[in-house]
Amino acid sequence: MANIIGVLLADNAELFREGLTRLLEDTSNIKVVSTCSTGRECIDKATLLKPDIIMLGSTISEYDCVETTRQINQIIPGTHVIILIHSEEGDQLSSILKAQASAYISKDNINIGNLTKLIVAVHSGTVIISAAAAGKLLEVFTTTENSSDEANPKQGSGLSEREKQVLSMVAGGATNRQIADALLISENTVKVHMNRIFEKLHTRNRQEAALQFSRKNNSYPSPSKHKCQMLPPEHGSKAYNVGEDVGMADLIKVLLADRAELFREGLARLLEDTSNIKVMSTCSTGRECIDKAILFKPNIIILGSDISEYDCVETTRHIGQLLPDTHVIILIHSEEGDQLLAALKAQASAYISENHPVADLATIISYVNEGMKIISSPGARKLLEMFTAIESRSVEANSKHETGLSGREKEVLSMVARGLTNRQIANALFISENTVKAHVSRIIEKMNVHNRRQAVNMFERSVVAR
Repeated sequence: MANIIGVLLADNAELFREGLTRLLEDTSNIKVVSTCSTGRECIDKATLLKPDIIMLGSTISEYDCVETTRQINQIIPGTHVIILIHSEEGDQLSSILKAQASAYISKDNINIGNLTKLIVAVHSGTVIISAAAAGKLLEVFTTTENSSDEANPKQGSGLSEREKQVLSMVAGGATNRQIADALLISENTVKVHMNRIFEKLHTRNRQEAALQFSRKNNSYPSPSKHKCQMLPPEHGSKAYNVGEDVGMADLIKVLLADRAELFREGLARLLEDTSNIKVMSTCSTGRECIDKAILFKPNIIILGSDISEYDCVETTRHIGQLLPDTHVIILIHSEEGDQLLAALKAQASAYISENHPVADLATIISYVNEGMKIISSPGARKLLEMFTAIESRSVEANSKHETGLSGREKEVLSMVARGLTNRQIANALFISENTVKAHVSRIIEKMNVHNRRQAVNMFERSVVAR
């Protein structure tokens, strides 16, 4: 059993539970150690059996999936939880991630082959979020961040002309060294300007400052305007003719962009040794990456986080606009959490550390090519820290509005806070789903918030304050 992954399966639908058990037992490296139908039973069995993975249905009863996940992590921190949802219930997403679930995947959008791969990846420490679920998480970020911006409309008006000049170059993807060379000043002077910009804009890092500047000026740098020509292959790499299709139909076409030549050429060679990946070309800058992406139309772009001439965020944004079917994997050289939110907003499909072995990277490329969102575990934790900080700033100003809720509205809100769906609330209170929706709409209006998640956070703070 040393190399077998032990799985505990918990779902309130017996047919689904038993059918999935049979499917998983047909695999060579996964063993279903037990099944159960409630959250309470899941916790008891997990404590006894100590499985590697728990697969948890989102509609579980007697402790919902959020509370069950939270307790599992407290009692058995080495066990990973995969939450299988019946639909993309975006209102539950941030709570589930705060409980440190390792994957959040729709039952409707995954087959047994991909599920088996996902179990192996989660067992190795990868966090996986379905594309639709990640999109709904970003809606929460965007709504909350926009409300925070509206509360501070005058930010940025105190910048000097030189600071505005520096910030515009940062927004264009320039590094401190490039800014220093362009303005004929030292890198230390650039750092001083940046620190003053952070202080004046009330931001924590250059990415937040650049995003605020770009939103205010509605200006993002444009990709290369010249007609894209076939670029010569770099030393030690290959560039394929665009029309070449012999044996390529079933291969995942990859473009690799990183500023370190030895790193990108070595990685290209390693990926070439896999059976289903073809490295079409490599490059060293964001601008060149955009040009080559237009030329080769790869399925996947692997993009170094420290790329120059457009940073990884702006390069990703342009790729998304120009080639919406191409997925971008941002490969980071350290856990640079400050860029994670912006990269995801730019529609990056994965944000992972270079410490993954090449076999894991090849698997991740396959996942991303199928539409999954993947975040390294430290990156996911930093994403949630950023979410909490952003959400706190916007919600605290409105905390007084909860007192106007009726008794029934408070009851509904407390159930929403526990992660229950509209259907579960309706069943528990013996009312219709439409009535639940009406209550939630009134709660959102009375609390002066934008969505259920903000209402829940405000409610949870008020409970702690009492």
